[in-house]
Amino acid sequence: MKIAISALTILSLFVLIGCGAQEPTGVPPTAATGGTTGSTASPATPSEPVAGGTEVTEAELEMPFYPGATLKAGSAFEVVTPSEENYSVVYTTGDEPSKVEAFYKEKFADATFGPLNTAEKEGFLMNKTLPSGKKIALTALRTKGSAETEVTLSAGLVKSEAGKTEPAPATGN
Repeated sequence: MKIAISALTILSLFVLIGCGAQEPTGVPPTAATGGTTGSTASPATPSEPVAGGTEVTEAELEMPFYPGATLKAGSAFEVVTPSEENYSVVYTTGDEPSKVEAFYKEKFADATFGPLNTAEKEGFLMNKTLPSGKKIALTALRTKGSAETEVTLSAGLVKSEAGKTEPAPATGN
């Protein structure tokens, strides 16, 4: 089940990149508080694997980390190529998913929020296209009976061939 939830999180990022753009909100990137300076993985080919353990910042994600959350070791990755940027990181918190959701609803009031519940886990999914064209996604999941919520933050941007950034084309979603 753990692999399925991780796969769902990664899949949500790729779905966001392919989904239609939403109206921008004017929410600026935040300064990295609690984050670290990111390093950039630039594989020779887009299909070359990229290892986790990279450091990802709030500025790269264009969304804040959840206050008081703890970085899950080895969970961060970033891929930056001439045609795309993708970032993902996982934090844990003792707060319930509903409290995490309230924090992000305050920051991204016009984002799309929805429940993400299974027989074993409860939580929510958030997604939004930012004014920069970057598509962000967030999941907060807690195994029923657990004392920790995993908060996964992901961001992706497709660039034009000239290196100029642009949102992914609309697909009707």
